[in-house]
Amino acid sequence: IFYLPLFFLLKNQSLNRWHYYGAFIFIAIAFITYPNNSADQFRFLFNGELIRIFHFSPYEKLPIQFPPNQYSQFFYYTWWAKFPSPYGPFWDFLMVIINFLSKNTLSAGIILLKLLNIIGLFICYKLIYKITKNKSLAYLFLINPVLIINVAQSPHPDILIAALVLFAFSSTNFFKSSISLSLAVLTKIHV
Repeated sequence: IFYLPLFFLLKNQSLNRWHYYGAFIFIAIAFITYPNNSADQFRFLFNGELIRIFHFSPYEKLPIQFPPNQYSQFFYYTWWAKFPSPYGPFWDFLMVIINFLSKNTLSAGIILLKLLNIIGLFICYKLIYKITKNKSLAYLFLINPVLIINVAQSPHPDILIAALVLFAFSSTNFFKSSISLSLAVLTKIHV
């Protein structure tokens, strides 16, 4: 409700450090909040464990084929636990890295996943500013409450896809743009 009037208030106003402190506070609150509006992040971490620890493909093995564990207990009885992973190999590669860095622990995995997404959010902010040369527009993207919830509170791969597409759009190098778009496609197989 308050987001739309904020758009008109900031449209012609210059931003100062207090605006960014506010954005940081919103993102920090979402970061420390338990991810309770989706179980997707547990599937991401499960895929990392499935590949790195058990050496199985999430495209062949289903979560339902294993007993519930620290990750799958949160989504074991959902309908999509009976389906192969809809996430692409690039995203699963990142989940393997997160699984390794977190030493296969749930809390560290969630923190690293949230940090990865927050980095993606700030990359999107920078790229939107680079493309539009409009700091207010980029700032409104940064403080969008739906984005903050889906990035910092309950992380999803979509912000990484957005960052890769924005990078491809902003780059003048055809090779870098092609690699970036390819990685975006390899992040999530379906939308």
